[in-house]
Amino acid sequence: MATVRAHVRLDEPELNNQTRPILRRKMNSWKRRTATLGRVRVPVDTGRLGRSIGEGPTRFTGPRTVTGSTHARTEYAAAVHEGRRARVIRPVRAKALRFQVGGRTVFAQVVRQGPMKGRPFLRNAGMAVAAEMAASD
Repeated sequence: MATVRAHVRLDEPELNNQTRPILRRKMNSWKRRTATLGRVRVPVDTGRLGRSIGEGPTRFTGPRTVTGSTHARTEYAAAVHEGRRARVIRPVRAKALRFQVGGRTVFAQVVRQGPMKGRPFLRNAGMAVAAEMAASD
């Protein structure tokens, strides 16, 4: 019976240098695909929320560890994505609020809006892309 012994020495700096481009490409692909799918899945009213979807920078946070993000930059993006509680709207500078309902102008002292359920379009897009990328690897 023969015995074989081997000694393996891992060159960590060289391994890091060779994996960085691969990790950067994978993260950039994930961000781009998530942003694209997020634009498809975003609830559409005016289209402004979908146009605000973008990608953050790709950063290396440690050896062979990379982070990146996809975001929506409108002021109401978090309320649409995560949902919000019921709220009361009152006029700030005027005596009444003015808005259109069915082609008629309506004035009100107070408007009560009900709660809004979250529609996590970016989270769902990211999960779908991650599952698709894991299945293809």
